[in-house]
Amino acid sequence: MTLIEKLKTYKEFVATHEQQNDWGGYKERWVNDLSYLFNTTIENKWFQNLQDSGYAKIEHIPVKHYEEYIGEYYTIVLEITFVNNKTIVFEPISSTVLNYEGKIDMYLRGDKINKIQIFRKLKKDKTIWLILDPAFPDRPISLTKQSLEKIFDKWL
Repeated sequence: MTLIEKLKTYKEFVATHEQQNDWGGYKERWVNDLSYLFNTTIENKWFQNLQDSGYAKIEHIPVKHYEEYIGEYYTIVLEITFVNNKTIVFEPISSTVLNYEGKIDMYLRGDKINKIQIFRKLKKDKTIWLILDPAFPDRPISLTKQSLEKIFDKWL
């Protein structure tokens, strides 16, 4: 995809939401989807056992964001610190990115070079989260407990 094609796609995405006048709803869904992913899925469903067993500590760091189209909003950065003092960070970056409806950077603190990107894809009433390894940008994989554990194992 050329630069012009990328910019055209992004402009069309913005125009669609402006015509629908739903930036407030879009922002609310982004914040709710992040909260659900971080609190319900990653923390309580997938990795609560690590915290309960004393192998990891899960923390929420409140952050304030501002984006041009949706304005100001508050969310969290999720940090999982393991017993070896290595911390994996999930940092929301933007609710509007080319070809996706949200982006989170995931990285091992102190090693942002090898970060993984998690993207949100909206399909009607369903939110899909995909992992994109920069080494394989054309092969997104589903965000699952197993896919995260594989990355954690590699990084730790």
